Amino acid sequence: MFMKLFALAIGPMTLQIPSAMLLYWISSSGMAFVQGVLLDIFSPIGNPVAPCVPPVSKLMGNVKPETRVRDKVLTKLIEQNGKK
Repeated sequence: MFMKLFALAIGPMTLQIPSAMLLYWISSSGMAFVQGVLLDIFSPIGNPVAPCVPPVSKLMGNVKPETRVRDKVLTKLIEQNGKK
């Protein structure tokens, strides 16, 4: 919401600045926009990396992940929230 209001307020704010500064601001903003578009076209962001599964510690032995204390607490919280 703030950015929309700021975009509307930029017009009256630029009426009082020197013309050279306004020309610089418009040209640098335009170049940054074009650079962003070209980067999106020629170097798109690929799929995000999937989170890794942490290895089971040797100290945990044969304990299954769902029997850990943290998982028991999370399961209890989920059950409690579901009953409300």
